[in-house]
Amino acid sequence: NSESKLKIKNTSSNNITLTDIKTNIPELSVNLKNNMVLKPGQEVDLVAKLRPSKSGNVSARISIKTNNQEIPELVINGFGKVEPSPFFNN
Repeated sequence: NSESKLKIKNTSSNNITLTDIKTNIPELSVNLKNNMVLKPGQEVDLVAKLRPSKSGNVSARISIKTNNQEIPELVINGFGKVEPSPFFNN
């Protein structure tokens, strides 16, 4: 299992609403909820958790739609390799 955290900050002068939060693989989950509103200057921690079901390469993607015309969709990509468990047969 793996967990990563990054900050999303509203650097605009308007409220930004985060909607339609999706991941490309079922093993990846995030802590953000749809319709979250970030006020100007506000930031939030995005926590992504990966619980892999098998070993091998992983390519993960998180997409978040916003009401900001400059950035209508925020896309976060991640890559990694899941090693076989030394204790269990995968």
